[in-house]
Amino acid sequence: MAHPATRHFSHQRFTAMIQVPLVIWFIVSILQNLGATRAEFMAWLGEPLTAILMSLFVLSIFYHMSLGMAEVIEDYIHTKSTRKALLRLNSIVALILGTISFFSIISITLIV
Repeated sequence: MAHPATRHFSHQRFTAMIQVPLVIWFIVSILQNLGATRAEFMAWLGEPLTAILMSLFVLSIFYHMSLGMAEVIEDYIHTKSTRKALLRLNSIVALILGTISFFSIISITLIV
């Protein structure tokens, strides 16, 4: 079984590799939809492939953010109880924001 630090490192690198093509796709998509109306944008986001890519993008971003913030907290917070509380808060915030974003994308997809 891998050491937790090794697992953390590999998860950070994996999410970073996933984000490279997703960020390129996201930027190109936003540039293509610059003049779109709200209805056109919602129709674009309602397409199944777009919804899947956007969900992967959002979930990988929040997970990567959580990993990065955990690294900062572990490096700079020296009080064990404060560090533990901040790590827990970091996980909760990332989970809440990721869940809200994911269900927003799903609801748009199902409504359109």
